Amino acid sequence: LTLPGLDDTQLVKLSDAGLDTADRLLETSVANLATIAEVDEETAVKLQDAVREQVAAAEQAAAEIAEKDLEEENSTSSVDSSDSQEQEITVTEENQSTDKEPSVVVSDKDEPSSVEAGDDLSKTDTDSKT
Repeated sequence: LTLPGLDDTQLVKLSDAGLDTADRLLETSVANLATIAEVDEETAVKLQDAVREQVAAAEQAAAEIAEKDLEEENSTSSVDSSDSQEQEITVTEENQSTDKEPSVVVSDKDEPSSVEAGDDLSKTDTDSKT
């Protein structure tokens, strides 16, 4: 927090009076701030305006960081969720005739599985393995 136009002695007086945070500087009256900092009321108003601007800038920066973090989290989540989506695998055989379409196996499981040559793929129970 920067308080323009105040020297170290004035800053110490503000701190000693408990006016050591932005909230406290804004909560006190202009007259009280002017008395403690030994400035006129016009300068005290300018000090409070400067504090408000700095608080607003800090809040804006925090909001932008939070938004960026949320966007990164959402993009990470969408990548993670794409892993759990359906996977399509095309199975072809070397000796397959050209008039047949390749077989397609679709799985919505996260666990990888393998198909060996000669496996009976006509079973409908995909959870049982022999």
